[in-house]
Amino acid sequence: MTPALFRPGRDPDRTRDDDLTQETYLRALTALRGYAARSCARTWLLAIARRTVADRFRTAAARPRIFDTSDWQAAAERAQPRGLPGFEEGVALLDLLQALDAPRREAFVLTQLAGLPYAEAAAAVGCPVGTVRSRVARARERVSALLVAADGAARHEEYRGSCTSRGATPLDGDGRQPLVDRNLNSRVDEGEFAGK
Repeated sequence: MTPALFRPGRDPDRTRDDDLTQETYLRALTALRGYAARSCARTWLLAIARRTVADRFRTAAARPRIFDTSDWQAAAERAQPRGLPGFEEGVALLDLLQALDAPRREAFVLTQLAGLPYAEAAAAVGCPVGTVRSRVARARERVSALLVAADGAARHEEYRGSCTSRGATPLDGDGRQPLVDRNLNSRVDEGEFAGK
């Protein structure tokens, strides 16, 4: 197991990854007597790693954050991994993942980001393979829908910006629907097209 297991978009700090790896191995050694070999050792170790990370997040959430370095910006720049997507893409990915409920997010991260086979992910999570497949499928649908919605919103803003730059607005000056549609609707309401 490598520290990269703990890094699907969560923590750019290498020392924390090393600490999590070391703690996982320590827990595995102390629990070795209880290993029943019902699954492969990698799956068993992944389950321990999953609990270790969850415990670390719980502990960190309960503790107030203190900045112990005076030049935090330089430290953050040094800790930034090279050759990965930029900050904005990382934030967008985290936002998409946060929009998923916890079981779907976990299945999605294990199979799609960490690259585990469905069977190993199911054993690590402690549920049937079909459940993991279902969770991943639902997560993909949700992520796709969110991406389509974000793309539509971006196109709408782009359209509004192009109208404004030409001196026109997509809406009438008072913020109502376009004048042509409003006139057509008022004529329909007055009965012009209703056969009166």
